[in-house]
Amino acid sequence: KDSISNLGLSSIDKLSQYAYAINTGSSFDSGSFADHHSTPANWSSFSDIYKLLDQIDASRLKEARQLEDKENALAKKTTSSESSSSGDDFRVERERAEMDKKRKLLLQYQKSNKEPSQKFYIIVPNEATSMVSLYNIEQLLRHSRFIPHLKAKNDALRKGKKKPKYVRFSHKLFSDNSSINVIVIDDPVKMKFTSSDWKRVVGVFTNGKAWQFENFAPSHPTDIFTTYRGFYLHDKNRSVRASDPVKQWPVKIISIDSENRHNDQIIWKDIWEDMESLILTKLNA
Repeated sequence: KDSISNLGLSSIDKLSQYAYAINTGSSFDSGSFADHHSTPANWSSFSDIYKLLDQIDASRLKEARQLEDKENALAKKTTSSESSSSGDDFRVERERAEMDKKRKLLLQYQKSNKEPSQKFYIIVPNEATSMVSLYNIEQLLRHSRFIPHLKAKNDALRKGKKKPKYVRFSHKLFSDNSSINVIVIDDPVKMKFTSSDWKRVVGVFTNGKAWQFENFAPSHPTDIFTTYRGFYLHDKNRSVRASDPVKQWPVKIISIDSENRHNDQIIWKDIWEDMESLILTKLNA
């Protein structure tokens, strides 16, 4: 981190590989990256990786501004009498070629790493019987399509994929079409959630069981769902009884037809409209 300004594209690629390895639980071959940059244990928290990537972005922005200043200075030099000799002409052209090469690298980095700066968290249950999990939440919230949890899990296992530690994607707000980063987790403790992370939580999907919230802040279901938007998805063939605890909580109860996908778009929009009201409040705070 101390030498962040010296990170090259190859190191950024390595960092991306490291982040991917953390997310998927696969192995990471640090290679030359570890020779110059440590990979401390606390990088297992995605918030630490985000902070590092933010530092890289700041470094790249500074580099781009320095490049622009240098180009302006070079442009003035080419119009002055100082560049009249052939030696100066050669030196100017060499500097211009070096800057062109550097500009291409910057554009390559910016194109591959451009993403929304605002990020918000959503929490799903970490339970095998839940309707939603890290296996199928991206299909629902990003692609507006519900895939049963067990099917999504079995599909992933057949492909040799482990359960991710978190799911990350971007979402465009209905209000102004701006984009936000969405990070979905199922274990705030494992992800080392801080107080600032909790302030960015906008949605909580519940399995209807109070033990899910033992490590939440706040930890009582009623307090949780007055602080964050709450959702309970259930199969339409299983009705929610008046005696079920979830009926006493301020959550949106959504019926899912596991065999019919006609209403997926409506459900997707309903969930996001509910969360967006809280997102806008946090953005304008």
